[in-house]
Amino acid sequence: MRFLGLKIKQLDCFAVISKKGVWQLDLLILDTLYKDRSHNVHLCLPQTLEAIKRIHPKQALLIGMTHEFDHHKDNELLIEWSKREGINVQLARDGLRVPIDL
Repeated sequence: MRFLGLKIKQLDCFAVISKKGVWQLDLLILDTLYKDRSHNVHLCLPQTLEAIKRIHPKQALLIGMTHEFDHHKDNELLIEWSKREGINVQLARDGLRVPIDL
C-alpha cells in the first residue's frame, strides 16, 4: 500500500498529478491561520476549505491556527462540513500522531 501525503503552506496548487494520471491524496495538511480574516501569505479557513474541496483528499488536517479557533467547537463545525462534503477534515493539535504505513 502506498501512502500519498502533501503539506501546503501557500495556495499555489490545486491538483496533484502523477505520470499515471490524477490520484487522490490520503492526507493533506494545510496551514489555516485565521477563521474569518485574510492574510497575504497564509491560508485562512475559507480558502483552506475551498482548497480541500478542489484537491479532494481522503483526509485533511489543519495546522497553524491562531487563538481565534476554539479547538472543540470548531472541530464540531468541521465534522458537519466533512459530512456534507464527504472529506474527513479536522484541526490538528500539538502532539497529534498520524500513523503512516510506508
